[in-house]
Parts: sequence; C-alpha cells; structure tokens
Amino acid sequence: PLLESLRNLGFNEVPAITAEVLKAASQRSTMSYFDSSVMHYLRNLVVQCRTHPDAASPLSVRAALSLELAAKGLACCCCDAPSMPNVFHCYTTPSHIIGIAPAVLLHRLRANSELPSDSPARRCSLRRSLLSNAIAQIPHPR
Repeated sequence: PLLESLRNLGFNEVPAITAEVLKAASQRSTMSYFDSSVMHYLRNLVVQCRTHPDAASPLSVRAALSLELAAKGLACCCCDAPSMPNVFHCYTTPSHIIGIAPAVLLHRLRANSELPSDSPARRCSLRRSLLSNAIAQIPHPR
C-alpha cells in the first residue's frame, strides 16, 4: 500500500521528484489528524530516549518535531484517497511513529557504548537497539 500511495502522489521509479509533487505531499501531511494520545506517545518516546541509561546524547526538540512531521507524512502516504477530492482525513497512529522513528532518529541518537573506532554498522546496530528498547518501554495508547 505504501508504494502504491507514493505512486498516487506522483512518485515513480525515478529517484527525483518535482517541486510540485513535494509541495502537494507536504500540504497533504499537514491535514493528518494527530490525536493528543498519539502526541503523548511521541513525547514519551522522546523522554524515554533522553533518559535511557544507554543514551549518550538526548534527543532535541527539533528531533521531536521532525518525528511528528515524518509520522504525519507516513500516515498520509498510507491512507486511502477520499472519495471527495477536497476533503481529506488521515490519522497518525503510534505505528506510524514507530515505523518512521529509525529514519528520523538513528542519526541523532548516540549510545554510551559507541567508540570512535566502531564501524558504521556497529554504531547503527547499537542505536537501533537503544531505540527498540525505548519503544518497548512505552505502552501504546488505546
């Protein structure tokens, strides 16, 4: 469904997109509904990453805002197009946050056990583990 949704937005096999397609996708993502329980989930994830014993650097406010926008964008790419073209509703869920979190947060996280001599693959593995542990600590809203 995601690939089909991206194609419906104008993303084809070509790696580059036009400014018009990017603008349309951006405008569409601002219409995603973001429930307060989902906002609390996002906040709790950021706090958990900040206070995790394995975290060497806290996530910033900018990281939280980027995660919110990316999750909204993912939600809009995954939801069906409405039957009425001027009415659009999609709902961001914790699953969207979890799904996009690695792409948004891994380069911002630092694990205490990272060494300058570690390979990029090892650093990525340590950061994924940290993020997975943080996600596992947070209950999903109902």
